[in-house]
Amino acid sequence: MPELIPDIPITHMEGSYGPATFADEPHVYMLTFDKDFFHKPTNCGEASARGNCPGVKHWIIGAGDTDVVEKWILTDFVNEVKGYPNLVQTIHTDGRTVLVHRFPEYPAGGINGSHAATFVRVGDQLVFASLHGTGWVDSAVEMALDLARQASAGA
Repeated sequence: MPELIPDIPITHMEGSYGPATFADEPHVYMLTFDKDFFHKPTNCGEASARGNCPGVKHWIIGAGDTDVVEKWILTDFVNEVKGYPNLVQTIHTDGRTVLVHRFPEYPAGGINGSHAATFVRVGDQLVFASLHGTGWVDSAVEMALDLARQASAGA
C-alpha cells in the first residue's frame, strides 16, 4: 500500500473497491480504490450521465513479476473490448525509470480503461499505479515511485 496518497478529489461509491485477482496467477496483485467500473457516479447531476463527473473515479495499485504484469495489465487478451495501452512517456527520476501508459477509452482497456498508468521496475518486479483520467499522471508517477521505494526497502 503506498504511503503516499495523492491529495486529489475522489468520487466515492460504496462497495466498489478491493483486491483484483487474475485466474490462478499468484505472481501479481492489484488493489482497486473507489472504483466505478460497473456503476456511473450518481452524485454530480447531468455531468454523471455524460461521464464527466469531476475527480478521480478510480485508482489501482499493484505489483508482480515483470512478465506477469505485462501479460495481465499491458495486454488486452482478457478484455471483452480490445484495445492496447500506449506508452506515452518515459521519465527518469529518483534514480528510476517510470513508464507512463495511456489506456484506451473504457470499456476497452478493461479495469484500466480510460486510465493513465505508471510502471517502475524493482528487480524482477514491476510496481504500478493507475488513475482514471489524464489529469493525474504526476500523482500516478509519485505513487509508483513510492511503491518502488517501499519494495526496494523490503527486498
